[in-house]
Order: sequence, then structure tokens, then C-alpha cells
Amino acid sequence: MWVLRFEGQKPVLLASPKQKFNGWLYSIQPTSSYGLRDLVLGWHMSAMETGLSYFQFDGKSYRRISTATLTANADGNAKIVPDPKHN
Repeated sequence: MWVLRFEGQKPVLLASPKQKFNGWLYSIQPTSSYGLRDLVLGWHMSAMETGLSYFQFDGKSYRRISTATLTANADGNAKIVPDPKHN
């Protein structure tokens, strides 16, 4: 997955798999940095778990700032558990 911004006719790459920008768009956050919204990407891990990666724009490109795991039980209850190694 990539995020591009056009400056006139010229595309500028803001995020790519090189920055670990992989998965599907989970949410666009209400917070922003340098005028661009913070993003959360999801990655399917199992039937009950989804990996989440949080990205923030640093003025030049999107950088992963933290990770978490979204877990759900059979009743449909879900919770997000931050990854202590990456936060």
C-alpha cells in the first residue's frame, strides 16, 4: 500500500511498504500531524486477532509510531492491547 500526494503534476510518495506501511486501512484518526491525519492499518493474524499499526506524518513521510493487537472473543467483545515492545 502507498500514500501519495500530488504537488502540481508531480506525485510525492508519503508512505510505502518500506516504512512497514502494509495491510488495510483500519481507521483515519481525528488527530493530525503536519496537516495530515494519523492513520491506523490492520493486518489479519487469525480469526480472533488483528494486528494494528499506528502511523503519523513527520512532515516528510508517514512513520510507524506504535503497534497493538485487536482481540475479539466469541461474544463479539473486542479490546485493543498495545504492544509494549513498540510503544
